[in-house]
Order: sequence, then structure tokens, then C-alpha cells
Amino acid sequence: MVLIALGSGAVLNSSVTACKGKGTGEQALLRQMLSSLDAGDILLADANFENYFLLVQLLETGVDAVFEKNGSRNIDFRKCQEKLGKRDGLFRLVRPRRPDWMSQEIYDQMPE
Repeated sequence: MVLIALGSGAVLNSSVTACKGKGTGEQALLRQMLSSLDAGDILLADANFENYFLLVQLLETGVDAVFEKNGSRNIDFRKCQEKLGKRDGLFRLVRPRRPDWMSQEIYDQMPE
């Protein structure tokens, strides 16, 4: 996992580790690197990182994010709060069930 500054190409943070199942993959590595991002930064990531809990963590620290839509998600633009374009709209996210890696205490602090 590597965090790279788009403007300069500088490596902000990196990590290499063996994946040993749930909680040890790319998303876990990124969560460990979030302190390398500052308010006003924009995280650009692929569809693997598009999830509610990461987005909440980023927004709480003032970091915006752009993710590719996960291909397994069906998006019904008839249900968006505001249509912005042909395939672009604003949606209200609903907190999903608690993942195994997250404590109940942290989950309870996440917005519904």
C-alpha cells in the first residue's frame, strides 16, 4: 500500500505485509495510514476502498475522497436526493451492520 502525493509524486506513506485474511488486507493497511493525510487532502482510490466506514473516518478528519463505484453495487439514480447529471447524483448513505474488525464502541459512534 502506498500513499502518493498527486502534485509532486512524493511517497507520503507505504506499507508491505502479508495478507492473512480478514483485517489484514489493503483496507486495513490504509486505515493504519490515515494519519498521513491532512484536512483539505483528497484521497483518490479504486473501488476496493469505496465503503461507508472509511468515508466516515476521512470526512471526520476533513479529508475528501473520490472512489470508483464498486462493480457489485447497483445504484438506482431514481432514488438519489439530487440528480447532478446523467450518471451522477447525491445519495444519503445509511450505516451498514458492524464489521467484525470494528469494536461495538466505535460502531456506536458512527453516524447512522
